[in-house]
Amino acid sequence: MPDLDWAISSINRRQPTLNRWLTFYRGHHPRMFNTRRFDRSFRAVVDGARVNMCGRVVRSFTDLIVHEGWTDSNAADTPEATRLWAESRMDLHLPRLVREAAIYGDGFLSVWPDPDGVPRFALENPRGIAIRTAPEDPTRIDVAVKMWRDVERGLVRVTEYRRDVIFRWAAPSKDGTISKASSLRPLRSTDVPEGADASPETTNPYDVVPVFHIPHAVVDPPYGESVLRDVVPVQLLLNKEVGDLTIASEAATIPSRVFIGSEPDGRDTDAPKPGAVTWLPNPDARVVELAGPSIGPLRGVVDAFAADIGRVSDTPVHEIATTGDWPSGEALKTATARQMNAARELKKTLDVVLTDAMMLALRMAGATVVEARSVWMPIEVKPSDRERAEAALLRIQAGVPRVVVWRELGYTLDEVVRMEELAAEEARVDAALAVRAFDAGAAA
Repeated sequence: MPDLDWAISSINRRQPTLNRWLTFYRGHHPRMFNTRRFDRSFRAVVDGARVNMCGRVVRSFTDLIVHEGWTDSNAADTPEATRLWAESRMDLHLPRLVREAAIYGDGFLSVWPDPDGVPRFALENPRGIAIRTAPEDPTRIDVAVKMWRDVERGLVRVTEYRRDVIFRWAAPSKDGTISKASSLRPLRSTDVPEGADASPETTNPYDVVPVFHIPHAVVDPPYGESVLRDVVPVQLLLNKEVGDLTIASEAATIPSRVFIGSEPDGRDTDAPKPGAVTWLPNPDARVVELAGPSIGPLRGVVDAFAADIGRVSDTPVHEIATTGDWPSGEALKTATARQMNAARELKKTLDVVLTDAMMLALRMAGATVVEARSVWMPIEVKPSDRERAEAALLRIQAGVPRVVVWRELGYTLDEVVRMEELAAEEARVDAALAVRAFDAGAAA
Protein backbone atom coordinates (compact mmCIF):
# COMPACT_ATOMS: atom_id res chain seq x y z
CA MET A 1 0.00 0.00 0.00
CA PRO A 2 1.23 3.54 -0.70
CA ASP A 3 2.58 5.58 2.19
CA LEU A 4 0.10 8.40 1.63
CA ASP A 5 -1.74 8.63 4.94
CA TRP A 6 0.09 11.89 5.69
CA ALA A 7 -1.15 13.44 2.43
CA ILE A 8 -4.74 12.23 2.77
CA SER A 9 -4.84 13.46 6.37
CA SER A 10 -3.41 16.86 5.37
CA ILE A 11 -5.91 17.35 2.54
CA ASN A 12 -8.89 16.29 4.68
CA ARG A 13 -7.75 18.48 7.59
CA ARG A 14 -7.20 21.62 5.50
CA GLN A 15 -10.32 21.37 3.32
CA PRO A 16 -12.82 22.91 5.79
CA THR A 17 -10.64 26.00 6.23
CA LEU A 18 -10.00 26.36 2.49
CA ASN A 19 -13.70 25.90 1.74
CA ARG A 20 -14.44 28.64 4.26
CA TRP A 21 -12.16 31.10 2.43
CA LEU A 22 -13.83 30.28 -0.89
CA THR A 23 -17.31 30.64 0.60
CA PHE A 24 -16.53 34.09 1.97
CA TYR A 25 -14.85 35.18 -1.27
CA ARG A 26 -18.04 34.29 -3.14
CA GLY A 27 -20.17 36.23 -0.67
CA HIS A 28 -22.01 33.28 0.92
CA HIS A 29 -21.64 34.40 4.53
CA PRO A 30 -23.32 32.70 7.50
CA ARG A 31 -25.57 34.71 9.82
CA MET A 32 -23.92 35.51 13.13
CA PHE A 33 -24.66 37.39 16.36
CA ASN A 34 -28.48 37.22 16.00
CA THR A 35 -30.87 35.73 18.56
CA ARG A 36 -33.32 33.04 17.49
CA ARG A 37 -36.24 35.43 17.89
CA PHE A 38 -34.49 38.03 15.74
CA ASP A 39 -33.82 35.42 13.05
CA ARG A 40 -37.43 34.28 13.03
CA SER A 41 -38.70 37.83 12.62
CA PHE A 42 -36.18 39.22 10.13
CA ARG A 43 -34.50 36.27 8.44
CA ALA A 44 -35.79 37.16 4.97
CA VAL A 45 -34.35 40.66 5.29
CA VAL A 46 -31.06 39.70 6.94
CA ASP A 47 -30.29 36.92 4.44
CA GLY A 48 -30.02 39.45 1.64
CA ALA A 49 -28.39 42.23 3.66
CA ARG A 50 -24.71 41.64 2.97
CA VAL A 51 -21.88 43.73 1.60
CA ASN A 52 -19.20 41.33 0.38
CA MET A 53 -15.89 43.00 1.13
CA CYS A 54 -13.93 39.72 0.86
CA GLY A 55 -14.18 39.60 -2.91
CA ARG A 56 -13.20 43.24 -3.19
CA VAL A 57 -10.17 42.76 -0.92
CA VAL A 58 -8.92 39.85 -3.04
CA ARG A 59 -9.47 41.58 -6.38
CA SER A 60 -7.92 44.85 -5.20
CA PHE A 61 -4.80 42.87 -4.24
CA THR A 62 -4.49 40.52 -7.22
CA ASP A 63 -5.26 43.17 -9.85
CA LEU A 64 -1.86 44.69 -9.06
CA ILE A 65 -0.02 41.57 -10.31
CA VAL A 66 0.01 41.45 -14.11
CA HIS A 67 2.26 39.15 -16.16
CA GLU A 68 3.26 40.60 -19.54
CA GLY A 69 5.36 37.89 -21.18
CA TRP A 70 8.75 36.17 -21.37
CA THR A 71 12.28 37.22 -22.32
CA ASP A 72 15.70 35.59 -22.16
CA SER A 73 18.63 36.67 -19.98
CA ASN A 74 19.43 39.45 -22.48
CA ALA A 75 15.86 40.85 -22.39
CA ALA A 76 15.25 39.53 -25.91
CA ASP A 77 12.09 37.73 -26.96
CA THR A 78 11.93 33.98 -26.32
CA PRO A 79 9.69 32.40 -28.97
CA GLU A 80 9.89 28.94 -27.37
CA ALA A 81 8.75 30.12 -23.94
CA THR A 82 6.08 32.38 -25.43
CA ARG A 83 4.76 29.51 -27.56
CA LEU A 84 4.57 27.02 -24.66
CA TRP A 85 2.87 29.65 -22.49
CA ALA A 86 0.32 30.43 -25.20
CA GLU A 87 -0.39 26.78 -26.05
CA SER A 88 -1.53 26.22 -22.46
CA ARG A 89 -3.46 29.53 -22.58
CA MET A 90 -1.68 30.63 -19.43
CA ASP A 91 -2.26 34.29 -20.24
CA LEU A 92 -5.90 33.53 -19.39
CA HIS A 93 -5.28 31.11 -16.51
CA LEU A 94 -2.55 32.99 -14.61
CA PRO A 95 -4.95 35.56 -13.05
CA ARG A 96 -6.87 32.63 -11.55
CA LEU A 97 -3.64 31.18 -10.17
CA VAL A 98 -2.86 34.52 -8.50
CA ARG A 99 -6.41 34.71 -7.07
CA GLU A 100 -6.14 31.19 -5.67
CA ALA A 101 -2.84 32.05 -3.98
CA ALA A 102 -4.57 35.05 -2.37
CA ILE A 103 -7.81 33.27 -1.42
CA TYR A 104 -6.39 29.97 -0.16
CA GLY A 105 -2.89 31.11 0.71
CA ASP A 106 -1.52 28.66 -1.87
CA GLY A 107 -1.58 28.23 -5.63
CA PHE A 108 -0.33 25.15 -7.49
CA LEU A 109 0.84 24.69 -11.06
CA SER A 110 1.91 21.44 -12.76
CA VAL A 111 3.87 20.81 -15.96
CA TRP A 112 3.85 17.54 -17.91
CA PRO A 113 3.93 16.48 -21.58
CA ASP A 114 0.61 15.69 -23.23
CA PRO A 115 0.15 12.50 -25.34
CA ASP A 116 1.82 14.32 -28.26
CA GLY A 117 4.86 15.17 -26.14
CA VAL A 118 4.05 18.89 -25.86
CA PRO A 119 4.61 20.27 -22.32
CA ARG A 120 1.38 21.59 -20.82
CA PHE A 121 0.90 23.88 -17.84
CA ALA A 122 -2.13 23.10 -15.67
CA LEU A 123 -3.59 24.77 -12.58
CA GLU A 124 -4.17 22.38 -9.68
CA ASN A 125 -6.92 22.80 -7.08
CA PRO A 126 -5.29 23.90 -3.79
CA ARG A 127 -8.06 22.13 -1.85
CA GLY A 128 -6.84 18.77 -3.15
CA ILE A 129 -3.04 19.11 -2.93
CA ALA A 130 -0.56 18.11 -0.23
CA ILE A 131 3.19 18.61 -0.46
CA ARG A 132 6.23 17.46 1.48
CA THR A 133 9.39 19.56 1.20
CA ALA A 134 13.03 18.56 1.54
CA PRO A 135 14.30 18.90 5.15
CA GLU A 136 17.51 20.57 3.96
CA ASP A 137 15.70 22.88 1.49
CA PRO A 138 12.14 23.93 2.43
CA THR A 139 11.67 25.54 -1.00
CA ARG A 140 12.16 22.21 -2.83
CA ILE A 141 9.19 19.84 -3.10
CA ASP A 142 10.14 16.18 -2.58
CA VAL A 143 6.62 14.74 -2.92
CA ALA A 144 3.34 16.21 -4.13
CA VAL A 145 0.01 14.38 -3.86
CA LYS A 146 -3.15 15.35 -5.72
CA MET A 147 -6.53 13.92 -4.69
CA TRP A 148 -9.83 14.53 -6.45
CA ARG A 149 -13.25 13.00 -6.97
CA ASP A 150 -14.40 11.26 -10.15
CA VAL A 151 -18.17 11.53 -9.75
CA GLU A 152 -19.00 9.69 -12.97
CA ARG A 153 -17.13 6.53 -11.93
CA GLY A 154 -17.67 6.79 -8.19
CA LEU A 155 -13.95 6.99 -7.47
CA VAL A 156 -11.44 9.01 -5.54
CA ARG A 157 -8.34 9.45 -7.71
CA VAL A 158 -4.88 10.08 -6.28
CA THR A 159 -1.71 11.00 -8.16
CA GLU A 160 1.63 10.92 -6.36
CA TYR A 161 4.42 12.99 -7.92
CA ARG A 162 8.02 12.16 -7.01
CA ARG A 163 11.36 13.26 -8.43
CA ASP A 164 11.83 9.99 -10.33
CA VAL A 165 8.36 8.48 -10.77
CA ILE A 166 4.64 9.31 -10.85
CA PHE A 167 2.15 6.88 -9.26
CA ARG A 168 -1.58 6.85 -9.93
CA TRP A 169 -4.13 5.33 -7.55
CA ALA A 170 -7.89 4.99 -7.24
CA ALA A 171 -10.41 3.98 -4.58
CA PRO A 172 -14.17 3.38 -4.79
CA SER A 173 -16.06 5.99 -2.76
CA LYS A 174 -19.74 6.93 -2.72
CA ASP A 175 -19.26 10.27 -0.99
CA GLY A 176 -16.00 11.24 -2.68
CA THR A 177 -13.82 10.95 0.41
CA ILE A 178 -11.27 8.50 1.80
CA SER A 179 -9.48 8.56 5.14
CA LYS A 180 -6.81 5.88 4.72
CA ALA A 181 -4.31 5.04 2.01
CA SER A 182 -5.10 1.36 2.52
CA SER A 183 -8.28 1.83 0.47
CA LEU A 184 -6.27 2.79 -2.63
CA ARG A 185 -5.33 0.42 -5.46
CA PRO A 186 -3.24 0.99 -8.61
CA LEU A 187 -5.08 2.70 -11.45
CA ARG A 188 -6.86 0.46 -13.98
CA SER A 189 -7.98 1.06 -17.54
CA THR A 190 -11.62 1.04 -16.39
CA ASP A 191 -10.88 3.97 -14.05
CA VAL A 192 -10.25 6.49 -16.84
CA PRO A 193 -12.07 7.64 -19.99
CA GLU A 194 -11.38 5.67 -23.14
CA GLY A 195 -8.06 6.65 -24.67
CA ALA A 196 -6.75 8.34 -21.52
CA ASP A 197 -3.49 7.31 -19.87
CA ALA A 198 -4.25 4.50 -17.41
CA SER A 199 -0.64 3.74 -16.46
CA PRO A 200 -0.38 3.17 -12.69
CA GLU A 201 3.27 4.21 -12.85
CA THR A 202 5.21 6.59 -15.12
CA THR A 203 8.93 7.27 -15.03
CA ASN A 204 9.92 10.88 -14.36
CA PRO A 205 13.26 11.46 -16.13
CA TYR A 206 13.60 15.12 -15.12
CA ASP A 207 14.65 14.71 -11.44
CA VAL A 208 12.15 17.43 -10.51
CA VAL A 209 8.69 17.09 -8.98
CA PRO A 210 6.55 18.64 -11.77
CA VAL A 211 4.28 20.46 -9.31
CA PHE A 212 5.08 24.05 -8.35
CA HIS A 213 3.86 25.87 -5.24
CA ILE A 214 3.04 29.58 -4.96
CA PRO A 215 2.52 30.38 -1.25
CA HIS A 216 1.32 33.70 0.12
CA ALA A 217 2.67 34.98 3.46
CA VAL A 218 4.00 31.66 4.80
CA VAL A 219 3.48 31.34 8.56
CA ASP A 220 3.32 27.57 9.07
CA PRO A 221 5.54 26.01 6.35
CA PRO A 222 5.08 24.77 3.76
CA TYR A 223 1.63 26.33 3.34
CA GLY A 224 0.74 30.01 3.11
CA GLU A 225 -1.98 32.17 4.65
CA SER A 226 -5.11 33.54 2.99
CA VAL A 227 -5.44 37.30 2.61
CA LEU A 228 -8.92 36.79 4.11
CA ARG A 229 -7.69 35.41 7.42
CA ASP A 230 -8.14 38.69 9.32
CA VAL A 231 -10.96 39.97 7.09
CA VAL A 232 -13.56 37.27 7.83
CA PRO A 233 -14.20 38.17 11.52
CA VAL A 234 -14.77 41.82 10.62
CA GLN A 235 -16.90 40.83 7.62
CA LEU A 236 -19.26 38.96 9.97
CA LEU A 237 -19.57 42.04 12.19
CA LEU A 238 -20.17 44.20 9.12
CA ASN A 239 -22.95 41.88 7.93
CA LYS A 240 -24.64 42.15 11.34
CA GLU A 241 -24.60 45.94 11.19
CA VAL A 242 -25.79 46.02 7.56
CA GLY A 243 -28.74 43.81 8.55
CA ASP A 244 -29.58 46.07 11.49
CA LEU A 245 -29.29 49.13 9.23
CA THR A 246 -31.66 47.58 6.67
CA ILE A 247 -34.27 46.80 9.31
CA ALA A 248 -33.90 50.25 10.90
CA SER A 249 -34.26 51.92 7.49
CA GLU A 250 -37.53 50.09 6.88
CA ALA A 251 -38.83 51.15 10.30
CA ALA A 252 -37.82 54.75 9.62
CA THR A 253 -39.47 54.75 6.19
CA ILE A 254 -42.87 53.42 7.34
CA PRO A 255 -44.19 55.59 10.23
CA SER A 256 -46.04 53.99 13.16
CA ARG A 257 -49.13 55.71 14.69
CA VAL A 258 -50.92 55.04 17.96
CA PHE A 259 -54.57 55.91 18.81
CA ILE A 260 -55.05 57.23 22.35
CA GLY A 261 -58.44 57.76 24.00
CA SER A 262 -60.71 56.01 21.51
CA GLU A 263 -61.39 52.78 19.73
CA PRO A 264 -61.51 53.46 15.99
CA ASP A 265 -65.15 53.35 14.87
CA GLY A 266 -66.05 51.74 18.18
CA ARG A 267 -65.11 48.30 16.89
CA ASP A 268 -62.20 46.28 18.16
CA THR A 269 -62.23 44.02 15.11
CA ASP A 270 -61.38 46.64 12.52
CA ALA A 271 -57.72 47.56 12.68
CA PRO A 272 -56.61 50.72 10.85
CA LYS A 273 -55.10 50.04 7.45
CA PRO A 274 -52.66 52.08 5.35
CA GLY A 275 -54.53 54.24 2.86
CA ALA A 276 -57.84 54.04 4.79
CA VAL A 277 -59.66 56.84 6.65
CA THR A 278 -60.23 56.11 10.35
CA TRP A 279 -62.95 57.97 12.27
CA LEU A 280 -62.32 58.76 15.96
CA PRO A 281 -65.68 59.78 17.58
CA ASN A 282 -64.09 60.80 20.88
CA PRO A 283 -63.16 64.52 20.65
CA ASP A 284 -60.41 63.97 23.25
CA ALA A 285 -58.77 61.22 21.25
CA ARG A 286 -55.34 61.76 19.79
CA VAL A 287 -53.17 60.17 17.16
CA VAL A 288 -49.50 59.99 18.09
CA GLU A 289 -46.84 59.22 15.48
CA LEU A 290 -43.85 57.32 16.82
CA ALA A 291 -40.55 58.58 15.53
CA GLY A 292 -38.54 55.98 13.60
CA PRO A 293 -35.06 54.97 14.69
CA SER A 294 -32.14 57.17 13.71
CA ILE A 295 -30.04 55.37 11.13
CA GLY A 296 -27.14 57.83 11.29
CA PRO A 297 -25.26 56.04 14.11
CA LEU A 298 -25.77 52.65 12.42
CA ARG A 299 -24.45 54.07 9.16
CA GLY A 300 -21.38 55.27 11.01
CA VAL A 301 -20.80 51.80 12.46
CA VAL A 302 -21.07 50.21 9.00
CA ASP A 303 -18.49 52.65 7.63
CA ALA A 304 -16.22 52.00 10.61
CA PHE A 305 -16.26 48.23 10.03
CA ALA A 306 -15.58 48.75 6.31
CA ALA A 307 -12.57 50.88 7.26
CA ASP A 308 -11.43 48.18 9.72
CA ILE A 309 -11.45 45.63 6.88
CA GLY A 310 -9.12 47.92 4.96
CA ARG A 311 -6.79 48.22 7.92
CA VAL A 312 -6.53 44.51 8.73
CA SER A 313 -6.03 43.54 5.06
CA ASP A 314 -3.77 46.43 3.97
CA THR A 315 -6.41 47.32 1.38
CA PRO A 316 -6.62 51.08 0.72
CA VAL A 317 -9.68 52.26 2.62
CA HIS A 318 -10.84 54.43 -0.30
CA GLU A 319 -11.36 51.25 -2.36
CA ILE A 320 -13.78 49.63 0.09
CA ALA A 321 -15.27 52.45 2.18
CA THR A 322 -18.82 53.49 1.34
CA THR A 323 -18.07 57.20 1.78
CA GLY A 324 -15.13 59.52 1.27
CA ASP A 325 -12.99 60.85 -1.55
CA TRP A 326 -10.44 59.12 -3.78
CA PRO A 327 -6.95 60.35 -2.82
CA SER A 328 -4.33 61.45 -5.33
CA GLY A 329 -0.66 62.29 -5.45
CA GLU A 330 1.34 61.65 -2.28
CA ALA A 331 -1.82 60.75 -0.34
CA LEU A 332 -2.52 57.93 -2.81
CA LYS A 333 1.06 56.65 -2.52
CA THR A 334 0.76 56.57 1.26
CA ALA A 335 -2.65 54.86 1.17
CA THR A 336 -1.49 52.08 -1.17
CA ALA A 337 2.06 51.54 0.13
CA ARG A 338 1.38 48.52 2.38
CA GLN A 339 -0.80 46.73 -0.17
CA MET A 340 1.75 47.31 -2.91
CA ASN A 341 4.55 45.94 -0.73
CA ALA A 342 2.51 42.78 -0.11
CA ALA A 343 1.78 42.45 -3.83
CA ARG A 344 5.48 42.84 -4.65
CA GLU A 345 6.31 40.00 -2.25
CA LEU A 346 3.83 37.66 -3.94
CA LYS A 347 5.11 38.78 -7.35
CA LYS A 348 8.66 37.82 -6.32
CA THR A 349 7.44 34.35 -5.40
CA LEU A 350 5.54 34.04 -8.67
CA ASP A 351 8.58 35.22 -10.61
CA VAL A 352 10.83 32.52 -9.16
CA VAL A 353 8.26 29.71 -9.33
CA LEU A 354 7.04 30.49 -12.86
CA THR A 355 10.63 30.67 -14.09
CA ASP A 356 11.34 27.23 -12.60
CA ALA A 357 8.18 25.84 -14.21
CA MET A 358 9.03 27.35 -17.59
CA MET A 359 12.60 26.05 -17.51
CA LEU A 360 11.26 22.54 -16.85
CA ALA A 361 8.77 22.90 -19.71
CA LEU A 362 11.59 24.02 -22.03
CA ARG A 363 13.64 20.97 -21.00
CA MET A 364 10.66 18.73 -21.75
CA ALA A 365 10.33 20.39 -25.17
CA GLY A 366 14.05 20.01 -25.93
CA ALA A 367 14.49 23.77 -26.34
CA THR A 368 17.92 25.39 -26.18
CA VAL A 369 16.94 28.48 -24.18
CA VAL A 370 19.53 29.09 -21.46
CA GLU A 371 17.24 31.15 -19.24
CA ALA A 372 13.68 32.45 -19.43
CA ARG A 373 12.53 35.42 -17.39
CA SER A 374 9.07 36.73 -16.61
CA VAL A 375 8.13 40.28 -17.53
CA TRP A 376 5.73 42.00 -15.13
CA MET A 377 3.82 45.25 -15.13
CA PRO A 378 5.41 47.55 -12.52
CA ILE A 379 3.50 47.74 -9.25
CA GLU A 380 3.42 51.48 -8.63
CA VAL A 381 1.11 54.45 -8.32
CA LYS A 382 0.92 56.12 -11.69
CA PRO A 383 0.45 59.91 -11.52
CA SER A 384 -2.42 61.49 -13.39
CA ASP A 385 -1.78 63.52 -16.55
CA ARG A 386 -2.32 66.69 -14.54
CA GLU A 387 0.19 65.65 -11.87
CA ARG A 388 2.77 64.75 -14.53
CA ALA A 389 2.26 68.11 -16.24
CA GLU A 390 2.60 70.01 -12.95
CA ALA A 391 5.77 68.10 -12.07
CA ALA A 392 7.22 68.82 -15.52
CA LEU A 393 6.48 72.54 -15.14
CA LEU A 394 8.21 72.63 -11.76
CA ARG A 395 11.30 70.94 -13.23
CA ILE A 396 11.45 73.46 -16.08
CA GLN A 397 11.09 76.33 -13.60
CA ALA A 398 13.93 74.81 -11.57
CA GLY A 399 16.22 75.05 -14.59
CA VAL A 400 15.97 71.59 -16.15
CA PRO A 401 16.16 71.96 -19.97
CA ARG A 402 12.81 71.54 -21.66
CA VAL A 403 14.22 68.91 -24.01
CA VAL A 404 15.14 66.72 -21.03
CA VAL A 405 11.72 67.13 -19.43
CA TRP A 406 9.89 66.33 -22.66
CA ARG A 407 11.97 63.19 -23.12
CA GLU A 408 11.12 62.14 -19.55
CA LEU A 409 7.44 62.57 -20.42
CA GLY A 410 7.84 59.97 -23.16
CA TYR A 411 8.12 62.09 -26.29
CA THR A 412 10.44 60.85 -29.04
CA LEU A 413 13.44 62.86 -30.18
CA ASP A 414 11.68 63.75 -33.46
CA GLU A 415 8.64 64.97 -31.52
CA VAL A 416 10.86 67.07 -29.24
CA VAL A 417 12.60 68.68 -32.25
CA ARG A 418 9.25 69.44 -33.85
CA MET A 419 7.92 70.99 -30.61
CA GLU A 420 11.03 73.18 -30.35
CA GLU A 421 10.49 74.37 -33.93
CA LEU A 422 6.83 75.13 -33.20
CA ALA A 423 7.76 76.99 -30.00
CA ALA A 424 10.31 79.10 -31.90
CA GLU A 425 7.77 79.84 -34.62
CA GLU A 426 5.19 80.91 -32.02
CA ALA A 427 7.77 83.20 -30.42
CA ARG A 428 8.49 84.86 -33.79
CA VAL A 429 4.77 85.34 -34.48
CA ASP A 430 4.20 86.81 -31.00
CA ALA A 431 7.12 89.21 -31.48
CA ALA A 432 5.84 90.33 -34.89
CA LEU A 433 2.35 90.93 -33.49
CA ALA A 434 3.80 92.93 -30.61
CA VAL A 435 5.80 95.14 -33.00
CA ARG A 436 2.74 95.68 -35.20
CA ALA A 437 0.61 96.63 -32.19
CA PHE A 438 3.30 99.07 -30.99
CA ASP A 439 3.58 100.69 -34.42
CA ALA A 440 -0.19 101.06 -34.68
CA GLY A 441 -0.30 102.74 -31.27
CA ALA A 442 2.53 105.15 -32.14
CA ALA A 443 0.86 106.17 -35.41
CA ALA A 444 -2.37 106.95 -33.60
